[in-house]
Amino acid sequence: MSALFFVLAGRFPSLAADPGGLALFPRIVAVFTGLASAAFVIQVIRRRTVGRPLEVTLRAAGAWFAQRRVEVVSFAVVGLLPFAIQWIGFTAAIGVFTVLLLVISRVRLFPLALTAVLTTAGVYVAYAIVLGAVLPAGQLWD
Repeated sequence: MSALFFVLAGRFPSLAADPGGLALFPRIVAVFTGLASAAFVIQVIRRRTVGRPLEVTLRAAGAWFAQRRVEVVSFAVVGLLPFAIQWIGFTAAIGVFTVLLLVISRVRLFPLALTAVLTTAGVYVAYAIVLGAVLPAGQLWD
């Protein structure tokens, strides 16, 4: 995810007065979070696989995935969000993203619909109206 955000930040506009441009801060954050995530993954792998046969390690990984299914699927949905924003646009992607996360979390229909509508509207108001940002419309609508 950090590598993806690092690459996507390269599309931010650059300013003559600021040699780092608008992409500098997101790229620095992406590098640090990527390195920290890699360190955590290496620690977990070393702790769980040292001295264990491969079969035992694979069984443990399968059991871990079964226990963490909601987290893993949520992580995958977060990873797809930037692509959804480019394809269907910012506002629609935020709405779909909110609905998917709530469905994954097994939220009932009425709270799901209410939360999705309020979240999408709130994000739109915050970015488009309050901050005046130009939100991507998406390739699907072009």
